[in-house]
Amino acid sequence: MNRVAVITGAGSGIGRETAVQLASDGWTLVVAGRRSAPLKEVADAAIDAGSPRVEVVCTDVSEDTEVWRLADRVSECFPTGKLAIINCAGLAEFGLFIE
Repeated sequence: MNRVAVITGAGSGIGRETAVQLASDGWTLVVAGRRSAPLKEVADAAIDAGSPRVEVVCTDVSEDTEVWRLADRVSECFPTGKLAIINCAGLAEFGLFIE
C-alpha cells in the first residue's frame, strides 16, 4: 500500500523529523515549507531513509494562494487515494483567546 503524507513546515524541527520518520516507514512524501534549500535537504534525507518518492513544494502557508497552489500540486501528483496531512508550519496570531 502506498501511503502518502503532505507535511507543511517540513524544512526544520518537528516537520523535518516527521518527514524522515515517515520515510523510514516507507511513506511517499510531499514536503512543503518556505525555504527551498532546507526542503531539498529533507527530501534527500527522506530518500536515504527509504521513501519511494518525495515531492518538494515551496509554500508559505500564511498565504491563501500558496496553499491552493500546494493543493493543486498534490492533486496533480496523487490524483487518487488517501493522504495524511501533517501541519508543522509555525504560524502565530496574537490576541485574546476568546476573540
